[in-house]
Amino acid sequence: MGELIMENKDTTNPVKASFTKTWNANFSFGFNYRPNKWISYHFGYTCGATLAFLENVPRKHQITYGARIAPFHKAKWGLFRCMRIELLAINGFFPDINAQQIFPITVYPYIY
Repeated sequence: MGELIMENKDTTNPVKASFTKTWNANFSFGFNYRPNKWISYHFGYTCGATLAFLENVPRKHQITYGARIAPFHKAKWGLFRCMRIELLAINGFFPDINAQQIFPITVYPYIY
């Protein structure tokens, strides 16, 4: 196993951490709530090098939350009936190097 080296990009307080032969847990937990047919709320917590938004970054903690809206869920045409708009907030924390990527407002829009 090689060495993992992490460092932040802060020029006033640089922090560097290196790890050899360490154990890193990788897991995710999610919760969905659908109060009616056209909207659902989502929350997710991810730890480790998982494939969710901040991909393959070891030792990270990530919190995501948002809402998924189906604006035309009663439409006759399948294209409109299946269309979704998702507003998502992605927050990443890297405690080993005192770094974080936080934007608490749901501004990452997805339309599919």
